[in-house]
Amino acid sequence: MTPAAADNACRKQKLTVQRWLGEAQRTGKRQGFGTAQSQQRFSWSTAVVLAASQDGGPTLSIHGNTCDISSKGLGARCRQGVATGTQVEVRITAWGGSVLGVVRNCTRSMGEFRVGVEFLFHGQAHASGHKAA
Repeated sequence: MTPAAADNACRKQKLTVQRWLGEAQRTGKRQGFGTAQSQQRFSWSTAVVLAASQDGGPTLSIHGNTCDISSKGLGARCRQGVATGTQVEVRITAWGGSVLGVVRNCTRSMGEFRVGVEFLFHGQAHASGHKAA
């Protein structure tokens, strides 16, 4: 990928996150900062798919609902767990677009998994050594 194409992909992902965050600010509630959170978060519930390829296998589509979002990442409640460190493609069909991210935490709670995803804008995944999707 050329540097110009990489810059364009990065801008496109950032605009997608801004669009999602704008909708969350409009319809959700402002939440406080958690102990591990450096950005203001907003509650937001919409269908999400996390597309992940674990250990080079076929892509796994993990369905769930978002519960909160910030400019740096989102939290989701999913039917399946995802290994911490796995790179995923975050898809929110209702609002369009997709963004690369990395799973920062995944805990099981009451029959579902709470998954925290940090957004990765183009170029970060390889520089930080995360698993590729």
